[in-house]
Amino acid sequence: MEKALSIRNRSNLKRTSRTISQWANRGFALASKVRTVLSDLRYEHNLKSLRLIGKGHVDGLLETYRERVKQGSLSRRTAATYVSAFNTVLEYVEREGLKVSAKAWDLSRGSNVYANRANSPEASREFRAWLEEKYRESGNVNYKALAHSVELQRHFGLRARESFGIKLAEKTETEILRLGRRDLTKNARPRGVKIRSREQAAVLEKAKEFAREQGWRSLINPEFTLKEW
Repeated sequence: MEKALSIRNRSNLKRTSRTISQWANRGFALASKVRTVLSDLRYEHNLKSLRLIGKGHVDGLLETYRERVKQGSLSRRTAATYVSAFNTVLEYVEREGLKVSAKAWDLSRGSNVYANRANSPEASREFRAWLEEKYRESGNVNYKALAHSVELQRHFGLRARESFGIKLAEKTETEILRLGRRDLTKNARPRGVKIRSREQAAVLEKAKEFAREQGWRSLINPEFTLKEW
């Protein structure tokens, strides 16, 4: 099936935006941002087909966003989301070599975004030990579930939300842990994490075994909503 590439008119632009969002396996939020980006390419930089996109269009679009930020009509945070959506467009049209960095164009959300926000191994171990102690004292399985989540975060680099929501009963892979929308990935975007060691495999199996014992699909107690958890 031929890719949707035309942005000649608003109807084409809307169709192409929706197609790119579906291709990226992400929802309305991405489609809305892609549509804004494509609209800017069409009406600010006279591009009628993504087939013709080149470095001049890339530089022109980023300069437009930088100017809007300077004028105060666009926040850096929003500009950064547009750059991310634009990079998705470039992936879709197989122009990965043209992908851009919001930071390089002074459009990043702020330097704190690029700081390493991961827990240190020591902090993770201490927190897990505290959770295990609370579990022994109270017998409350919620503490045990959180301890397994911390281990998944540490060994697989999962976000907290992913470590809570990962559908463990469905995971049978032995080489790559595959995560998707149902596992609460960021922006519902699928990704894979290589299982590189026996220790990783053991951590995953223990979490799965715990969930099975509780009759849970994930490490979220079904009595709780995600927000409550």
